Amino acid sequence: MKKHKILFILIGVFAICFIAASIFFALQSISVANQEQEYFDVYRQKAKEYIQTDSEVLEKYDDKVSVSFDQSASYSHSSPKGFFEGVFVDIFAPSVPDTLEEFIAEIDMIKFNVTINGDPYQITFEKNSQGELVVSDLIETRS
Repeated sequence: MKKHKILFILIGVFAICFIAASIFFALQSISVANQEQEYFDVYRQKAKEYIQTDSEVLEKYDDKVSVSFDQSASYSHSSPKGFFEGVFVDIFAPSVPDTLEEFIAEIDMIKFNVTINGDPYQITFEKNSQGELVVSDLIETRS
């Protein structure tokens, strides 16, 4: 009888530890995702400014340009991650650089989906020879 009692206590302790660890890793991932979104918001603003001053866009929409972004962002890292780092480290110990400059140093390309006056577009930032992310492409996409 005592063995059963000890077994149930150990199972309860294990379950509590598992739930606590799951909550910890989930909150850590949410924090990293929020920080990345702050960095992407800087480039969404730059994209908005670019679109609102682009001569082809102004010509097509007659100076009445409405720009809206979805919250997705596609990006590629400067150095590809291996399997271990790409899967296990990002799940159990996700991290994001402390500054925008450090974050951008790790990124080669960012793509955003944007809607201009109801029409879907994709805007791409790529690194130039000075290592800065600049707009390289603005293309209309099919919905």
